[in-house]
Amino acid sequence: PLQLPPLAEGHILIAGETGSGKSTAMRAVLSARQSVVVLDPHSAGNDWNGAEVIGAGRNFQAISEYMAYMKELLETRYSSRANGNERFPAVTVATDEMPAIVAAVGKDIEQVWREWLREGRKVGLYFVVSTQSTRVRTLGMQGEGDLLENFAGVIVLGQVAQNEYPDLCQGMERPAVLRTIRGVQPVVIPHIEARPSNGQTNGNYQ
Repeated sequence: PLQLPPLAEGHILIAGETGSGKSTAMRAVLSARQSVVVLDPHSAGNDWNGAEVIGAGRNFQAISEYMAYMKELLETRYSSRANGNERFPAVTVATDEMPAIVAAVGKDIEQVWREWLREGRKVGLYFVVSTQSTRVRTLGMQGEGDLLENFAGVIVLGQVAQNEYPDLCQGMERPAVLRTIRGVQPVVIPHIEARPSNGQTNGNYQ
């Protein structure tokens, strides 16, 4: 296995059962990115490697407001692109709590995620999400299997990796497999120490 390469851009899906290392893998992915916002209603304040956290303390209203901003940002960047601008600073939004967010805020916000997954890449807007399996329904969205095609990389962990790639996972103490357009490769996920976040945003987004 190779060490997980820097995944500095593109949408990333991380799949694995509870305890398989999804949060560790997500911190490793986010450590390679410059502008990161994590939507996490259950954040303890020191679990996202210094990234800006929105929604801690089950503040689903703050998450809802930020997702409205996400929709606005996508529209603004495409308007700018229509005027000839083709370079945009990258922004990554990450969450491992999508089903909880959908349940609390409502299914209307699914459209924001769909739009970012389908259209965000061309204007530097990326989404990193973890879930229990590589089936899109575990993200809380039904009937959208083709959304998986928009992920530049899929990291599969634990028993999920063993089930999907038994040959590649032989002898691995902590099974991890990276799937990209270049193929499938067993990888070692580097351990990134958690440190306090930059605090919760209250609407003054950059």
